[in-house]
Amino acid sequence: MRPTTTVAPGIRAAADGLRITATIGAEYRRPVTVSTTADVGQPAELDAGLVGRKIAALLPDDIGDRAGSAEYRRHPVAVLVRRLVATAHHDRGSEGSHRMSETTIDFRLNGAEAFATVPANRILADLLREDFRCHGVRSSCERGVCGACTVLVDDLPVASCSTFAFDVAGATVETVEGPAAADGTLSPQQRAFMECGGFQCGFCTSGMLMLTTGLLRQNPCPQRPEIRSLDQLEHVPLHRLRNDPRIGGASRRAGPRGRRMTTTPSVDAGPVLHDLPTAPAAHRVVGRDGARADAGIKVTGKAVYTTDVVRPGMLHAKVLRSPHAHANIVSIGVSRARALPGVAAVLTRDDVRHLNPYGTFVKDQPVVAIDRVRYVGDVVAAVAAVDERTALAALDLIEVVYDVLPYVTELDEALDPSGPQIFPEAPIGMLPDYGDGASGGLRTQHNVSYEFRYTTGSPDVWDQCDHIFEDTFSFSRMNHMHLEPFVAVAEATDDAIEIWSSTQSPFPLRKELARTFGMPENRIRVQTMLLGGGFGAKNGLKADPVAVRLSQLSGGRPVRYAMTTEEVFLTVSQHAARLIYRTGVMADGTFVAREARVLLNGGAYAELSPLVCEKAGYRTPGAYRWQHIDSIARVVTTNTVPAGAFRGFGGTRATRASERRVDLIAERLRIDPFDLRMKNLKELGEEYVPGEAPIDSDLREGLRLVADEIGYHRRAKVPHRGMGVCIGMKDGGGVNKPAQARVKVSTKGDVFLSSGLTEMGQGSQSALCQIVAEVLGCAPAVVVFANIDTDNTPFDRGTNASSGIAVMGQAVQQAAEKVRRDVLAWAAGQLDLDPRIADAAGLGRGWAGRHRACARAAGHGGFRRHRVRVHRRRILQVRQFPSRAAGGAVRLLGGRLGSRRGRGRPGDRQGDRAPAGRERRRRQGDQQARVPRSGRGRRSLRARPVTLRGTPLRR
Repeated sequence: MRPTTTVAPGIRAAADGLRITATIGAEYRRPVTVSTTADVGQPAELDAGLVGRKIAALLPDDIGDRAGSAEYRRHPVAVLVRRLVATAHHDRGSEGSHRMSETTIDFRLNGAEAFATVPANRILADLLREDFRCHGVRSSCERGVCGACTVLVDDLPVASCSTFAFDVAGATVETVEGPAAADGTLSPQQRAFMECGGFQCGFCTSGMLMLTTGLLRQNPCPQRPEIRSLDQLEHVPLHRLRNDPRIGGASRRAGPRGRRMTTTPSVDAGPVLHDLPTAPAAHRVVGRDGARADAGIKVTGKAVYTTDVVRPGMLHAKVLRSPHAHANIVSIGVSRARALPGVAAVLTRDDVRHLNPYGTFVKDQPVVAIDRVRYVGDVVAAVAAVDERTALAALDLIEVVYDVLPYVTELDEALDPSGPQIFPEAPIGMLPDYGDGASGGLRTQHNVSYEFRYTTGSPDVWDQCDHIFEDTFSFSRMNHMHLEPFVAVAEATDDAIEIWSSTQSPFPLRKELARTFGMPENRIRVQTMLLGGGFGAKNGLKADPVAVRLSQLSGGRPVRYAMTTEEVFLTVSQHAARLIYRTGVMADGTFVAREARVLLNGGAYAELSPLVCEKAGYRTPGAYRWQHIDSIARVVTTNTVPAGAFRGFGGTRATRASERRVDLIAERLRIDPFDLRMKNLKELGEEYVPGEAPIDSDLREGLRLVADEIGYHRRAKVPHRGMGVCIGMKDGGGVNKPAQARVKVSTKGDVFLSSGLTEMGQGSQSALCQIVAEVLGCAPAVVVFANIDTDNTPFDRGTNASSGIAVMGQAVQQAAEKVRRDVLAWAAGQLDLDPRIADAAGLGRGWAGRHRACARAAGHGGFRRHRVRVHRRRILQVRQFPSRAAGGAVRLLGGRLGSRRGRGRPGDRQGDRAPAGRERRRRQGDQQARVPRSGRGRRSLRARPVTLRGTPLRR
């Protein structure tokens, strides 16, 4: 071994023959040392200094600082070494003189023998996902910190994204697919996660499950302090097991035989029925606790996300991003990248000049930068290759010459007229039609891309105010941190586009793609799977246009573009904001006037900022009554990461500032904040602002209930501690939020629900299925939510603003009620019954009530006694009945609506509509009925006679 060389603060590296060893964080208590093997030729060709310099180039500049190392020292360095070896391989691979060494390993995977031949830089997560189809192993951060990729190696939790595949040779590896028994029986941990709802989007559920499984194998009866222990959470998802009461409950419940892991184990009582104030107790589906429809696939790793989509001949995309915040692009050289073996297409500005930029109201963002880059991370070029390693190597061969320009990052710098103009030429923009008092504007100030104004009442009321207060509130930006990155798989030509996208809004995505690529919408097909989180970030175009254009340049081959976590941070964020409130009040606390000035740091491109600007400006009045409102919100363009939709969509900042403002006013007037709010809150049914829909909540009563529940009026006055109440306004989707849904029922009683509502952890699709089951009177398991496909799914504007149940739920309910009415009307027409009688008979209430429905229908038909033939709880034939309608009701409600071929009673070729068929059955009497079987031909069934004497049949 050569002497160890310190190549940078905290980084030591050495190389000896084929072995490369790197230690990072050597001066700390827990340094990380990683070794790997690669065929790099003579030892002198890759000495310790070269290894260290390459690793240092991949690390942040502040890795040597104690503050920086605190952030990075827990990041396994295996990923960095993997990239180092891959770079060395590709640098020499073009000359054909060296190849990556490969090793054949054998190990046990989920109880079975497994063999694989892996190169030295192959990581375990890629091996499990790509070679063994263990898609439950989710790769997100590639740093070993998010925990989504956690697997068990010899019963110990391991981050598979930062573990080399050859390190598991001879070991036992278990993924989330392993705990379930061969017959599909779930493990106690999986059942506990289902019962406790220990998942949301499910993307990191597999990692949490494997961590819990490993913990319980080490200690079958852990106590809460042990679960919270950091030493046992070395690889834990970002949800943080110790902070999530749902997961903590699942961990304690998931012990041997499903016991709760407490000092006194007890048997789980199962789901509890709650009496909800919005649902009658008689409801059998809505309002009941139970496992979500997607629980089973998420706890077993079978859930399919866009990251799991694989197409034949699929290429992989990577992008080159700008290192400068603001610069002109002088030239781009891509000849060496195009010549690299395995590269199918290289995308530059010359390939997108004919395409339209995209955005919401302001269309300013190109597919890749054309003449200028506007922030660190702006996409300059993209490559599609046979694998990601080849694509990354091709990016290193692209030569870009920049002319660096001055840049601005803060609001005041951007608004200064003497500062640089980020968009010298005005981009394409549009203004929507607003109602009374509201208006919009484009480029109203220096580097302002959009402005929203709202004014109501007379400004003369300021003269009546006893007090005028002014306060400024500042907010920093945040990132959404959804574990599933932005990912898209596209198959595109110049005439058609088909794309699988991780998007919250498939139909708006289709519309924007159509505009960007100049195609009609009916030539674009968007399919959406489960989403691994979104929180607003997955609105609009992200990875999609790059994947589509690369696919077009590759001759229509499918292209997958999955961003890394670093790229997600460089794509979109929440707005940094400054809100200045000026408020006029009377001496007794009566609110009179409010003036608000909102500045949003929109970043380099407008993205969804205009929509966020609207919400922020419109929510400044809060839930209170004002005589005059003057609100102005502006989106300021800066040389930073573009900002877009984030949970609350601008309303959270306005509400936070507004409510804090009320507290400050109460303190200055020496009025209790609760009393000040109660004095000025709007009433139930009062308009939010003139011309707006009335408020549908009793805000006063709600605030009073909350205050009583938390003991606000009984609180102890302790220095530096407090208790507060506040109230905010939020709409379920806003104005112009159409939603459509389709409910279909097969002849066998299976129900299909089709809706554009995306599932990203909120459980909306399960809730919508419950609504359908409630209306149709069937079990929730009978209702299936169809995959979202813009070619077949009814239109929806997008999943946002917590509108899944408030808006889409109404569409689903109306669709289900229409299906019920149509079936009743059809059945009543066939049976000569009033539809109300058919409804009272229990049609559509499931098998449990159909025999009782038969008896009720018989009573309406005018007879008390009849004989029917029953096989497997299905009524096949009525022997005698004086009323044709009553007998038909018995057959319809107790049996099937029709056979596979859409005919009437099973075995009847003519169906109920044919008079000859009915007359023939009347003459047949007790003759045996024939039921078609699945497949070829039919078989005879001997019916068992059952007598009804005015009472329902029972099972």
